[in-house]
Parts: sequence; structure tokens; C-alpha cells
Amino acid sequence: MLRTIQAIEDKLMCDCLVRRYLPPRTADDLPGEEPTYLACDFWLADAYALASRWKD
Repeated sequence: MLRTIQAIEDKLMCDCLVRRYLPPRTADDLPGEEPTYLACDFWLADAYALASRWKD
């Protein structure tokens, strides 16, 4: 889980928010770059809590 959190922080975070896909590649073939996705932010916050990273 800790490596998954690190990978998300390294590759999917943008201005402290989380994207669903690596830019500019999207699974749904929408044009342009996809914005951040709120559900992913809550998932990451939950993962931080489970990892006892309360300040993050």
C-alpha cells in the first residue's frame, strides 16, 4: 500500500489533487488533459489515514 501511495503522489498528483489517469493518456479517449477527480482525492486521504499519515 505504501508503494502505491508513493506512485500516486509521484505520477498522478497535480497541485495537491489526484488525477484518474496519467496525462495526456485517458482510458475513455477524451480529447485534451483530464482534470483532477474528487473521488481519487478521498481515496488518497483514506489511504493516508490507514498508513497513519495524519498530517498528509
